Amino acid sequence: MHILPFPKSCHKCTNGNDYFLNTAPCQSRDITTSVQCENNDALISWTESKGALYYLATLSGNGTISGCNTTTTQCSYPSLQCGQSYNVSVVAVNDACDSVLSAVSTFETAPCQPQGLTADLDCSSQTASIVWKKSDGARIYTLMIEGINGDVSSYTTTSTFFTSNVLACSQTYGFSVLAIGGTCNSSKSLPVYENTGNIGGLSTALQNAADKPLMPVGLPHPRFLG
Repeated sequence: MHILPFPKSCHKCTNGNDYFLNTAPCQSRDITTSVQCENNDALISWTESKGALYYLATLSGNGTISGCNTTTTQCSYPSLQCGQSYNVSVVAVNDACDSVLSAVSTFETAPCQPQGLTADLDCSSQTASIVWKKSDGARIYTLMIEGINGDVSSYTTTSTFFTSNVLACSQTYGFSVLAIGGTCNSSKSLPVYENTGNIGGLSTALQNAADKPLMPVGLPHPRFLG
């Protein structure tokens, strides 16, 4: 900025002094978020704002607010809470002013690991009733049943209850659940192993014996009768 004396009729005018004014930095744009699903570490990045000396990123969610002051165009937020939705915004700053607040970007962390898995087996009907607790951040669940020879069957459900009717008797099955979120999957629940037992609660030998007619006590076996 160049300043001249006023009025212009001055007969001994001299050049004015030069002054430089900084305007506010440009608005930060193109905010992107990368989440490491295994540990819920989040990396926030954005494009460089003209006129900015540094940036202030603000993360809010799960009842907390966290700031990040940086001269780069990215901020890291490690070990965020599972199953939560977070909002992040950025302000560019210089010696004179702050920029207009960026558009708010929203992201989700991985769902929490399913807990409280139980399996109630009924061999007579060859069914298993599996129940678990709701996981924060889960949209759907995948139930995995590991059976004979390590074969795994997977089933998808939106509820926390599932009934399977494809079980064989006298076998051990493993049950585990995975929570599926909008961006990430949870870690698998701790597995539960159950044995289906035998039909009607009787061993195979006893069941076979129960199906045969009984002979009166003290009478010779038909094989020895004339």
